Amino acid sequence: MMSRKVRVTITLESDLAAFVDRRAKKSKACRSKVIADIIEGAERAEIETRMAEGYRQYAEDNRLDAESCLPAQSEVVLRDE
Repeated sequence: MMSRKVRVTITLESDLAAFVDRRAKKSKACRSKVIADIIEGAERAEIETRMAEGYRQYAEDNRLDAESCLPAQSEVVLRDE
């Protein structure tokens, strides 16, 4: 599904505007495209960071579950020997 584009007005420091202009010239794109790409990259990085944090937490939860089950599993293994 394509999202609808909206027009926004932003104010930038002159050095940031110069950066956007240089990047636009280099990539042969308009300022809007350059700024949108930068924002999309920041959004993607934020999502990836949250996903990595979630996976780390999931791994920690699995480790804690395994540690809590280890004594019971040890009893079964030692009993069956």
